[in-house]
Amino acid sequence: LEALCVNTHPLKMLWSNLTMTKRALPPSHWLSVREAAARANVSSKTIKRWISGGLLPATRLPAKKENKGHLRVRRSDLDALLAQGALA
Repeated sequence: LEALCVNTHPLKMLWSNLTMTKRALPPSHWLSVREAAARANVSSKTIKRWISGGLLPATRLPAKKENKGHLRVRRSDLDALLAQGALA
């Protein structure tokens, strides 16, 4: 009975859900700005322009204090943008 209670504790269940979510989208599906630039055969500055212009969705990793976190782009989002073909 005690083991059952421990496994169903709300915090343990939440942690389990979070770790399952992380496994659902492996790190290989995320690209740094540099990796995205290499994949698209453009400069890092161009990738950042696409992000700031709303053409390419991105997320920031958590950062300490006031520093900005590193940008990450989903590989599938970049591939979809490149498939449109009208970029320069």
